[in-house]
Amino acid sequence: MYNSPLLQELEKKFKHKGDLPVLRDTAVKVMKITEDRVAGAPQLTRAILRDQGLTAKILKVANSIFYNPTDKEINTISKAVVLLGFDMIRSISFGLSFLEMFQKHYPHIDIKKIMAESFIAATQAMEIANVIHHPQPEEDDV
Repeated sequence: MYNSPLLQELEKKFKHKGDLPVLRDTAVKVMKITEDRVAGAPQLTRAILRDQGLTAKILKVANSIFYNPTDKEINTISKAVVLLGFDMIRSISFGLSFLEMFQKHYPHIDIKKIMAESFIAATQAMEIANVIHHPQPEEDDV
């Protein structure tokens, strides 16, 4: 238990919510780095590590069965960046900041369910594009 009322309130919120928030400034910086053609993985790694919430969520995605079907745990952001790639890191960062902003303004709408359904539909569209040998499967995702 903390002495500070602010720290007590934060602890209570994190226990209730279960996740650390992603800082908007970090998400914007990550998106800028991933769009920069000369930026490297070390620069992106440093930006992600400044935000504990984003760090935890990227590691969670990197260790999911979808991206890491092996039993070898991804325990560093630098490994997660290499595994997931810049485009996926940008998508995660944008998606998380959008999700948090949306939930704050529209708490009555189940945006997590909508996003999950959208992700499944997009993944299926890319798989279909790959099966039919579409030259640009990412376009079918859009």
